[in-house]
Amino acid sequence: MTRQLTSIEVAAIIRRFLDGTGEDWEWDDFTSISIRDPVLDGVRRTCGELPDRYPPLRPGHYCGEEGLQILRALVRDLSVANDG
Repeated sequence: MTRQLTSIEVAAIIRRFLDGTGEDWEWDDFTSISIRDPVLDGVRRTCGELPDRYPPLRPGHYCGEEGLQILRALVRDLSVANDG
């Protein structure tokens, strides 16, 4: 199963995750279901690997601060790509 998402949609999903405003299961669906665009699917895979690469320091957190910085950078990069 794959789905079609745009970079704007991917940036919005990541932003909602960071803000804590995403719908139930949105993040799980995002990190679990492949995206047709190979570049965006790479972003999806990176997001899903963050807890392993940068483990959370506190229970209940998704990943460590380094991982959160990567998520913020992805939102910026995806947004800039759409401005150009």
